Amino acid sequence: AQCKCDLRRVETKYKCKKRDATVRIVIDLQGAQSYSRLRGIGRYSLSISQALARNAKAHEIFIVLNGILGETLEGIRAHFAELLPSGNIKVWDGYYPASSHTKANAFRKSANELLREAFIDSLEPDIILITSIVEGWADDIAVSINRIINRPTAAIFYDAIPMINPEKYIHPEGKIFEEYYYERVGSFQKTELLFGISDSSCKEAMQYLHIDQAKIVNIAAAVDTMFRPITLERETIQDLKQKFGIKNRFLLYSGASDERKNHKKLIEAYAKLPETLKQEYQLVIAGGMPTERYLEFSKFASSCGLKKESVLFTRIVKDEELVALYNLCDLYVFPSWHEGFGLPALEAMACGAAVIGSNNTSIPEVIGREDALFDPFDAESIAGKIAEVLQNESFRQELIRHGLKQSQEFSWDKSALKIITALEHLFETKSNTANNPSKRPMEYQQLLINSIAAIDAKQTDKDLMNLARCISSNHRPQEKKQLFVDISELIKEDAKSGIQRVVRSILAELSTNSPAGYTVEPVYAVSDRLGYHYAKELLLARERGEEIELLDRSRIDVGAGDIFLGLDLSPGVQPKQKLYYQILKEHGVRLYFVIYDILLLQNPRWWPIEASIAFERLLRETSSVADGFLCISKSVAEDLCQWLTSHTTMQLPQINYFHLGADIQNSSPSTGVPENGSEIIKRIKARPSFLMVGTLEPRKGHAQTLEAFEMLWSGGKEVNLVIVGKQGWMVEELAEKLRAHPQMNHQLFWLEGISDEYLEQIYGAASSLILPSQGEGFGLPLIEA
Repeated sequence: AQCKCDLRRVETKYKCKKRDATVRIVIDLQGAQSYSRLRGIGRYSLSISQALARNAKAHEIFIVLNGILGETLEGIRAHFAELLPSGNIKVWDGYYPASSHTKANAFRKSANELLREAFIDSLEPDIILITSIVEGWADDIAVSINRIINRPTAAIFYDAIPMINPEKYIHPEGKIFEEYYYERVGSFQKTELLFGISDSSCKEAMQYLHIDQAKIVNIAAAVDTMFRPITLERETIQDLKQKFGIKNRFLLYSGASDERKNHKKLIEAYAKLPETLKQEYQLVIAGGMPTERYLEFSKFASSCGLKKESVLFTRIVKDEELVALYNLCDLYVFPSWHEGFGLPALEAMACGAAVIGSNNTSIPEVIGREDALFDPFDAESIAGKIAEVLQNESFRQELIRHGLKQSQEFSWDKSALKIITALEHLFETKSNTANNPSKRPMEYQQLLINSIAAIDAKQTDKDLMNLARCISSNHRPQEKKQLFVDISELIKEDAKSGIQRVVRSILAELSTNSPAGYTVEPVYAVSDRLGYHYAKELLLARERGEEIELLDRSRIDVGAGDIFLGLDLSPGVQPKQKLYYQILKEHGVRLYFVIYDILLLQNPRWWPIEASIAFERLLRETSSVADGFLCISKSVAEDLCQWLTSHTTMQLPQINYFHLGADIQNSSPSTGVPENGSEIIKRIKARPSFLMVGTLEPRKGHAQTLEAFEMLWSGGKEVNLVIVGKQGWMVEELAEKLRAHPQMNHQLFWLEGISDEYLEQIYGAASSLILPSQGEGFGLPLIEA
């Protein structure tokens, strides 16, 4: 499907621009990664981007994220799992620290802006949409417009509050912040389109940013579907009220705690209510706030003559708790004196709350009813409107009905369609094809190098070295996706065990018959270092009989759509790579691990105690990052699912299974026959011979089988017992008994560490296989025999 999409793009991109042409829209979604993710801007950025993906029609949507803020990537990817192919979420690598509040970061900040632009340009966008431009003051966000590229760019504009009130929001922060803020705001001048989130914000863009009205589109906002009327169980209500100290009916406010939100006027207005209303209703102020603000507001409430239990501050509230509070409150009051939109008021209305609010900026647009408004600068006005609603139940019910209907006028899909329509029109009228011919990766690198060299800021060799790494990562010349096959144990030493035979077999088959669109790359990790390295050259060197050394070289290059297959698990490798697996996931690599069995957890007595502990750690660490587990039988898959369900609280990754093969000749078999190999084969063929294949370990049943054959031999039975497998753990006594056994090399044969070539001859010579094991993940010798 993706190939068809790409083909359609080639066919339409260079035709005459028309309404149904495919437009490639690249969305810079850093607004959902920065500190803004904890505020309304972050929620808005994410919601509108999801809506754009839902309503994209024939257009291509790409999401671009900042790899420096890696902890946010997985969550954002999850929001688009059902909306976009994983390959449409792109991550660019930057170098940190690069926040604007420290002058020492100036070079890295500027370089990151160039890295980001070049990365976005390599995606060949028709239009770039930035969800939040004013970012990067306190975190490592990089935003710029056309410093080194020339692509039509649109941006979302929330409000001009700091510009309108510089004495409150800009001057107290100092000159560095002032320079940062006006630089960010100046970027809006470079946009082709500006999307205001309300009519009020659009007017502010014209008045304070001096943006032409023709370039501004009001796209409004909406609320998540979770905000709706719900029925709560009595026990749930009691628990919620007990948690927040709510004992009576209550008024509610929710949101941030900065000055424009007008907490003090709300508290003052509550204090002016008739005593009967204050006794019947508490004021609940919901949402996290700094401790100093909590102490300030508590002290102010006390100065207004209010008791501590009259005004409640909830601190941080979970989304589901906020929905419940909206549903339970008798009245929601929104006293803010300046909003770009006023999302909390809409959330409350969507939940069926009666809502009143300020009569300025965007709030009247959201509430949509004049008699539900008050003067936010006048405590008497606020108190009067609160009392009017609480003392007139028919009016309160009317507000509830109005709010539910009004909230339906706003939807993210409607907002997204307005954006798409505007972008289509921009695409029709603005062609950038001639100015932006496709560049090869080396051209991007040279452009970046020249631009970085021109940055007039202090830099170090370390800076340049790390930027070189970023450029290499962001512009790798790779046509096919990669399937990384982890053979960390095999590359270190071929233990000639059943698992190692499986690893060789699957690697050989994947290499011979690569999945369409993928290059198969065997890789390995050095246990004491983070990261993986390409192993193909080392495997070839080993085949030539050369000594190999596992050096820290040839690190893998990764990209969205690659797959990592943990085929060769070891407690000494994978748990130490958990951080690197997170990095892989951040770059859009899917992670799968092969599980051979979980017997170490089901029957730990069969292993040294430290082995079970190490394996449990291995399973927990891999399950925390895995997209899926591939088990070697249905039985193992069921056991794994049951264990993860019982021992972890996380959402289960995908769990599936496959069966192993019996064709030893196609397993990249080890070769070689011992000098006495032919003689042993003759002895095996001379009488009925029973074969056991597998490492000597407690669960395999070697001791019981030997005892059974000793009974047969003492009864005069002419039968052979042939054991193939090296000595394992906790079988020292058995191994000593075998080596000193009187029947050794007569009717008892123990062949340690033989090649696959010789094992196949043994299979052919034996009369029957015995598999008395008390537990197997698959039982490979069964089908081989």
